[in-house]
Amino acid sequence: MLPHGHLLLFDNGNGRPAPEGGLYSRGLELALDWNTMTARKIWQYRHPPAGGSSTYKYSNSQGEAIRLETGNTLVLFGSDINPATLTARSPQTFTLVEADANVVVPTPRCSLRSQFAKKNSRSR
Repeated sequence: MLPHGHLLLFDNGNGRPAPEGGLYSRGLELALDWNTMTARKIWQYRHPPAGGSSTYKYSNSQGEAIRLETGNTLVLFGSDINPATLTARSPQTFTLVEADANVVVPTPRCSLRSQFAKKNSRSR
């Protein structure tokens, strides 16, 4: 559980039906409503297809999603399985670092103008 009550997890995707996307793994953040016993997807990350593959990364038995102090999320895919054959891909592929280009920059708490005004009022 995250401090604000959302659930962060690694969904390995075992048993996901083909109409819902089939076998792929993802990091997933859910908002839980305990009154209606429902969950709403807030965020997900699926490792994109690589090397000409048309399928997302699938890790059948291992993985983890961790929210870092910076607010970033680390998603660890423990294995690299071919969802069509359910055998390990050869060669196994692991991505050490992958950046999201859609980074949200936090709004500053005060503007440079207000900082400048404070500095000038102190020097008088």
